[in-house]
Amino acid sequence: MNTLFLAINREGLMQSLNIFWKGMLAIAIVIVIVILVTVLLNRGYNAFRKQKEEREQKDEGKQDGNRT
Repeated sequence: MNTLFLAINREGLMQSLNIFWKGMLAIAIVIVIVILVTVLLNRGYNAFRKQKEEREQKDEGKQDGNRT
């Protein structure tokens, strides 16, 4: 087992780990960005839908007033 550890090129391993953590960090950042964009779009859509429903209720009230 010790011969396996002796055969590892430590400099190459450190370079690989350096690239590895940068890649993992980049993936985590992209995931956070996707989550934030999704949350913001949801909030915007919910606000838009609420305003639309309020306008429809006002329009229905005006139509009901015109009918009587």
